[in-house]
Amino acid sequence: MPFTDDFNTAGGNEHLETRPGWTRVEAVDGENFGYASGVSDACGSNNTGSGSGHTSYTCTSQGTEDHFLKFDAAAADFVSFWGNRLTDKDNFIGIRQQSGKLQIFKNVAASFLQLGTTGTTTLTGGEVIRFESTSADDHIAYIDDVEESNPGTPDTAHNTVQTQGVIARDTAGTKLIGDNFEATALGGASAVISASLTLLGAGD
Repeated sequence: MPFTDDFNTAGGNEHLETRPGWTRVEAVDGENFGYASGVSDACGSNNTGSGSGHTSYTCTSQGTEDHFLKFDAAAADFVSFWGNRLTDKDNFIGIRQQSGKLQIFKNVAASFLQLGTTGTTTLTGGEVIRFESTSADDHIAYIDDVEESNPGTPDTAHNTVQTQGVIARDTAGTKLIGDNFEATALGGASAVISASLTLLGAGD
């Protein structure tokens, strides 16, 4: 069954791990944490310290490494990631928005490598982003159901990992990273939700 979160709150901020279906993987690193904003009803990451700590959060597993996640694009860049095949902050396949465009990375033992090239479409906010990691180990990003980024070569990193989620990485302050989050098994029925995602403060 698809996992969704609209990040709505009763008015105050909520740490992400206090919401149903979310688990913080490691201790908050550098005072950088993910939360649901009581102001924007969005998912955020907030770095209140001076470091560039990274903290990851997994959502309810779909029970398969053949999966996708979906969210609405933010209007501004972020260095945090939405992650497929997410083990922890140092091991995942992820997508982020830089210079208004999508980038796919793998992170293996804290070593980053971009998969393929940066997308060509400039995002303005509100576009529906779908990021797939398939049973054939292809990692493909779509904007409004149109293929945007496809490295063209399968990558087997983390190819047995079934969990997905968020990796908060901005260096300081707050960063809105998206809206309307969903995690679904490929071939499963996509959920329809109206939600908000923000990440506040993680580092490059």
